[in-house]
This record gives sequence, C-alpha cells and structure tokens, in this order.
Amino acid sequence: MPTFCKNCGEPVAFDNDGFFPPEDYARLVVTTARVARVAPDGILSPSREATLVMPRHAVWVALRAMGLSYTQIGKLADRDHTTVMSAIRRAGPEITGLADRVMADLGWEAVR
Repeated sequence: MPTFCKNCGEPVAFDNDGFFPPEDYARLVVTTARVARVAPDGILSPSREATLVMPRHAVWVALRAMGLSYTQIGKLADRDHTTVMSAIRRAGPEITGLADRVMADLGWEAVR
C-alpha cells in the first residue's frame, strides 16, 4: 500500500518506470538553460541564486503542465516534493512565461 503525504495527499513512493524519459528531462533542462541564458548544470545545482532558481522553477512548472505529480518532479529534480509544490504554487508570470516559451520551443503541449 502506498504512503501518502499529509500536506498534499500525493503518494510519496514513486518508481519512474520510464514514465518521463530521462532524455526528455535533459532536453527540457538544456532548452530552459538556453532560453534563460544560464548553464544547465546551474539549473540542476542546489544553488539559491535567483538567476538559477527561476529557470529551475520553470522546468518544474513545465513538468507539472505535462502531467507529472509533485512527487515525480521531486524525484527527477532530486528535491522533496513539498519543495516542488511550494515553488510551483508561488510561480509568477515570469516563471510560467518562461515555462511556456520552453514548451513551445520543444513542441510540447500541456496536458493540465
């Protein structure tokens, strides 16, 4: 039986099983880095520098728009799902606009 988060009700145990291919995650990070003019490694780093946090959160917003749960995004990004949930809920128009531009560049359509 799965374990559920007390805050959001999502399952906290997740096995990727190829649900979102790692190569697509890499394409998303690289494209976001190109559009935001930052290094892809910076997006994946633990840095709290604003120039890196905004593109990182845009990646998470795009993944959420693609239908991934907070837990799935957290697993991909090596972050706790509540960190991802908080960032996505606080994302303003600049972050969501960046996510929209990146998804358009990749030819991806939101499912949510």
